[in-house]
Amino acid sequence: MGYAAINFPVDYCTSCSVTGVINQDSCPRCESPEIRRVRRITGYLSTVERFNDAKVAELKDRTVHSGFDPRG
Repeated sequence: MGYAAINFPVDYCTSCSVTGVINQDSCPRCESPEIRRVRRITGYLSTVERFNDAKVAELKDRTVHSGFDPRG
């Protein structure tokens, strides 16, 4: 069986619980800077703050293809 996945960012404001793609440094609803960003790197979903240096470098090197920025 093959494996397929659609990779899209999931951002979450820890102050007001807004979810979705948040392409700014603060929440669009409450303006809190406490945004948790979940990304898939090397096959695993994780929050960006838990990435090692190599995963952060991979995230920064990504190319945006569909109108939103997967780098957060």
